[in-house]
Formats: sequence, structure tokens, C-alpha cells
Amino acid sequence: MDFGSLCRNNWIYILCAIILLIVLGLLYYMVFRKKYYLKPGKEYILPEPINSVAIDDSNFYTISNDTVTKYKKKNGKQMVQQKFPSKQLKVGKMINGDLVIANCSKNKNVLLWLNPNDLSIIDALPLTFIEGTVLWIDRYWGEWWVSTVEHNKLHIYCFDDEFQLKGYWRYPKGTPVNVTGGGWFGEYLCVSLKDSPEMIAMELDGDKVNATFIKKIQVCFEGHGFVFEQKHGHVYVWGILDNNKVVRCPVEMDD
Repeated sequence: MDFGSLCRNNWIYILCAIILLIVLGLLYYMVFRKKYYLKPGKEYILPEPINSVAIDDSNFYTISNDTVTKYKKKNGKQMVQQKFPSKQLKVGKMINGDLVIANCSKNKNVLLWLNPNDLSIIDALPLTFIEGTVLWIDRYWGEWWVSTVEHNKLHIYCFDDEFQLKGYWRYPKGTPVNVTGGGWFGEYLCVSLKDSPEMIAMELDGDKVNATFIKKIQVCFEGHGFVFEQKHGHVYVWGILDNNKVVRCPVEMDD
């Protein structure tokens, strides 16, 4: 009896189908999943889950729900750690020499300015003039950029130094609501997606309400707050993998 006639028997047909599904699943994992995850050039395994990572020239900073920690880039050695009463510290960026963090506890958004030496609070600004929960913050072109989500709708705000509104955009149509990080690089505004090893690059036109989708960029992490780094003529991005690994990988920003 040949293979085709055997598989026409019900129980052997089911067995064949199961084997086929297993083989296809293994092929997907081996080929497609690995293909779209860039290999990290650096990796630091940390003891707690992390929401965001920020950097300066010599150090990286991790932000978890209630803790901010400073590490040496060179060897991953912990330098300073500070706990906060907040239970929902979200994202952070090094801006003008200070570590600026978004605190989203009790449905209230507050920006905290921290001294990078001892991680003490320098200043705080309640963001009472925006609705929703802060997803990411950045400062670029001399302006402040804040993104929020409210009732599954994504918003981008631009403020001047006095935090007076200068611009407002919605994300490109079809953008998943699981945005977890964002930041500017050149003319591109890039955002990360939870559980997805890619960033979405978009442009903001002054005469349009919706941002314009440009392309997807492969990265070595899955969502969370990230940051770009330019060094020795190359572009790198720092992000978070598996919730407790800080990783850095080179990225191709131009086609």
C-alpha cells in the first residue's frame, strides 16, 4: 500500500496532519522568527522587569514600575538605584543632562526631572493639560514631544518650552494600539510595538492631522521605551528584550 492510500485512513490522516503542523511550526520558528530579530551587539541581563531604557555617554539607566537604576555601559555594573513611591514609572530619556521620566500613577501623568548622579528628583511637572496615559516622551527640534493613548486612540502632542501646545497629530491609520516607546531620529518619528521586533517610522506633516507611515525597521527588542545612539558613524538602538534584558543593536535607518 502506498503512502497516499495509507493517509486516506482516518487515523493515519490525523497523524499526518499533526506531523505536518509540527514541521510547519518548527520551520516558522527557525526561519521567520529568527530572521526578523536582529542579533544584539550588547546584552545585559538584569534582575527585574524593565519598562524603558535611557543612556548617556558612559551609562545606561533602566526604569521599572517603582525603581530607576544606573549601570555602567562598559561592564553592566550597577552604580546607583533609587526607589519611588510611584508604581507606574513608564519611560525616560536623557534630556539636556537630566533624566526625564513619565510617572503615570493613579491616572495622573507627571514628568519628573532626575539628577543622573544620584537619581534624586530635581523638578516635577503635572501634565494636567493632556488626556490619556503617556506612552513616550522626547525632546527634539527644541520642542517637547509627548504621546498618549486614550480609549484605544493614539495621540502625539508637540509643546514649546513653556509647555504650550504647538501641534497635534494622530498616528497613521491602522497603527496597532500596543505602542510602548517612541523617539525622533532625523526626519523620522519612530515607535516600538509590544511583542514585535520592529519599529514603525513615520513623518509628521504640519498641514495634516494624521502622521504618515514611512516604513518598518527591524530591531533586536520587543517594544518598551528605547533610545537611539550614534557612535563612530553608525546608528544603534537600545531596547528591552524578554522584559529583563537591555540590548543594543545596529539599525539601518536609510533604505
